[in-house]
Amino acid sequence: QLSWLIARGSGRHVTMLSALSKLFRCGSGNGRGDAEGEAFVFTVPPGHAAGERVRARGPSGEEFDIVLPHGCVEGQRIRVRVDVRRRQLHAFLRSTAEFLDTRRSIARKRLAEEVERQRFTWETEEFASAEATHAQALVVEVAAVGDGEQLLGALAEARPFCEVSASLQDAAREVVNSEAAAITWRCLVDAVRADDIDAVEAWAEEARRLGIGVPERHLACLPRRDAASAAGAAAS
Repeated sequence: QLSWLIARGSGRHVTMLSALSKLFRCGSGNGRGDAEGEAFVFTVPPGHAAGERVRARGPSGEEFDIVLPHGCVEGQRIRVRVDVRRRQLHAFLRSTAEFLDTRRSIARKRLAEEVERQRFTWETEEFASAEATHAQALVVEVAAVGDGEQLLGALAEARPFCEVSASLQDAAREVVNSEAAAITWRCLVDAVRADDIDAVEAWAEEARRLGIGVPERHLACLPRRDAASAAGAAAS
């Protein structure tokens, strides 16, 4: 269970158990969830009140969506206890996001270098047809935009009229793949923050398809769909 310690103006603390904040109920069911967790202080932002979902930043920089407990008001400081596994999950998500951003930057840099090499090769050719010149100009123009998919299309159109280096095509494909990986991971992070289990499973599967491993142990602290379905059936 999640303990909310509401800091009153008089300095007293009242412990409340909130069923609304399922995002942080990540205990293993052994009764040690709170003991294994860490607490951080969060100030209710202006314009928000009990029952609303807000974004909170944890002690290690991780972000969570939390539901404000009953009785709190804007400006009030509340203490939130987070399961250790939840922190590990967000650390994993954050480090992987940094890796994918670095991979994307490297891919873009390599692409720019390959485009310059290809343009130099084309410019040194003695004879080039009008079709080749047009296709080459289109490749350079599309490359400046930075859209990998469009560049692959432009390269495919240029191949019948002029030589296109294999390394340039590989660089364009890597940009496409790195962009897809970074976007997919960002969607997975958003789904985890929103505690959207269906979306988490869908984006995790897409990430695996792109070659990004998502170990189940990192997702173990999230509420499972079968538990949510059982809760819904009980409520109905």
